[in-house]
Amino acid sequence: MPSPTDKIYLFEYDERFEKLVATPDKYVKYDYNMPLLFPAALRGAIDRVLADPPFLSEECLTRTAFTMKSLLKDQNASDIIVCTGSKMEELLLELFPALTRVDFEPKHKGGLANSFACFRNY
Repeated sequence: MPSPTDKIYLFEYDERFEKLVATPDKYVKYDYNMPLLFPAALRGAIDRVLADPPFLSEECLTRTAFTMKSLLKDQNASDIIVCTGSKMEELLLELFPALTRVDFEPKHKGGLANSFACFRNY
């Protein structure tokens, strides 16, 4: 019987995170500067995306959104969750109009320099 993590892929720039995935093929070295550089088999094959773009910039969020849209089977029916800085909310909602801000507020043990928020489309 397949494990629930068999269908989870981690897109991450930092290769130290590769050890967190079930098998090496589930780790995708990701650089938002090359938003379409990922295995072709994943294009249009993903039901659910959880994203936490690494920088609070228009460029980073826009390119990450491009990757997300390229991965999703159906942008209108797939589940999307994005955690990012509150200052990115306007742009995020332009890129994904179906998202709404949720009550959950990301926290960090050492504190966060910026206000963060979480958004989802379901």
